[in-house]
Amino acid sequence: MKIGINLARITGSFGFYHEANPDENTLISVAEESAKLNIDVLEINVGFAMIYNNWITSRTILGLEEIKKKYNIDYSLHLPFNYLDISSLVEEIRLVSVNKMMELIRIFKPIDPIHYVLHLTNSEANFVANNPRYPEWVIKNSLNQMNNNAKKSVKQLMNEIDNSKKICIENLEPTSYELPFFDVVQDCNTSICYDVGHAIKSNIDMIDFFNEYKSYISHIHLHDIKEKYGEKIDHLGLGEGFLDKEKFINHLEKTNFDGVLLIEVSSFEQAKNSVEYLCGTNLSN
Repeated sequence: MKIGINLARITGSFGFYHEANPDENTLISVAEESAKLNIDVLEINVGFAMIYNNWITSRTILGLEEIKKKYNIDYSLHLPFNYLDISSLVEEIRLVSVNKMMELIRIFKPIDPIHYVLHLTNSEANFVANNPRYPEWVIKNSLNQMNNNAKKSVKQLMNEIDNSKKICIENLEPTSYELPFFDVVQDCNTSICYDVGHAIKSNIDMIDFFNEYKSYISHIHLHDIKEKYGEKIDHLGLGEGFLDKEKFINHLEKTNFDGVLLIEVSSFEQAKNSVEYLCGTNLSN
């Protein structure tokens, strides 16, 4: 099993990626600091590069390649989930979304990512499913078309990725609808990114979800959860919430999970403490 952390939540604002100001953290400097935590995988959320594409230069890519070699790590990419929607009912938006993602995949191809984490849908599905002015047949037909559009988009993305299994489709929190992401996984022969927090916030047992889809899961987002004012707050460091971490990690060991277990938290300190926590469980790499 490979242990990883997500850089996006640690670095925070877009400015932290900017290399023009030497007084600020950059993508390269944060990647190197994170690599020193004795982890195996660093996940880069590349949505910032979609908006500020001039920030990713040949020096950026070269720096990431050097860190990969120096610390013997791998990279994964989290494709954008804001502004874009590969399941959009508007074909022009769907195409722009796919093309932008393909562009980002090409930019970061030199660092040879092992996984590409992908959200299938955005807020449009939620709007359609919960619009009281829409009759049931409109909702059903619209969501069915979104599902078909998601399949079409994933198959287009596969033109830029040498192995469909590198695409890891993430489970999202359902509202009053379910866009059948597993249908897309099967039809496109992809993997699953299992976000444990999303499952728990959806009142799904974390072990049951893993057992149901374990043959497809190659990437896991793990973070702690606490309840505040009746709402579940996730993306906390391990040990900060009520998640039964020992139970879940022991289950991964017993089932010989050999994918990526990636800590997705909100600060470098949380990532550091979470990695130390995992090491304390005698979790083998």
